[in-house]
Amino acid sequence: MKFYIKSIGFIFFFAIGHFIHAQDETKIVRPKRNAFKIGITPIPTRIFFSYEHAFSKHFSLGAMASYGGTRFPGYTCNMFTRYYFKSFEQSSWFLEVRGGYAHYNPYVYTAIEYPNHPYDDNRDYVGKHRADIDYWSGGISGGYKAFFNERIFFEFLGGLHFGQATFGADDNYFARYGMSYELGSDKVEEVFNNSGPGNAFHFVLHFGYAF
Repeated sequence: MKFYIKSIGFIFFFAIGHFIHAQDETKIVRPKRNAFKIGITPIPTRIFFSYEHAFSKHFSLGAMASYGGTRFPGYTCNMFTRYYFKSFEQSSWFLEVRGGYAHYNPYVYTAIEYPNHPYDDNRDYVGKHRADIDYWSGGISGGYKAFFNERIFFEFLGGLHFGQATFGADDNYFARYGMSYELGSDKVEEVFNNSGPGNAFHFVLHFGYAF
């Protein structure tokens, strides 16, 4: 009798141990289908927050938003979809297509007054106000995601985007003086397209957490 009791006890504890081990293995191999990310773009400098969900091994859909900024403060909202050549939950190259809307409201000026002479560097910018800039854009990017461990990853991407911007009727000038004026334009639309959000090239660095 004792032998049978010991045998049953051994089998019971062996089954429990096997079940717990199987549960642990299930947790380890569970696929990661979501990611939260924080990113930065250098030109113009801006911080982004994004969420991404993989609906298959290779394809994902996500949203990215930002608020604030330096030269062009405001907010941006973008949707994107990606194709991962290897897998969403592994280090992999990817292609991304995105599109979205942005609104910018930097301080700008309506006109320039020259107290002495039209070609004199002494100028006064008048009519200071918040700009009203709307920007719809779409683009394509390529990049690489690198995992540091099972959940923490880093990624970089670069690409091209094109869009249509509309400016307020009086959104004409940024205040620039001296050498700053000589090295570039003070016209809002030119600055927007040359060194602002309207520039066709974009580069973004992300740090993320997958779960």
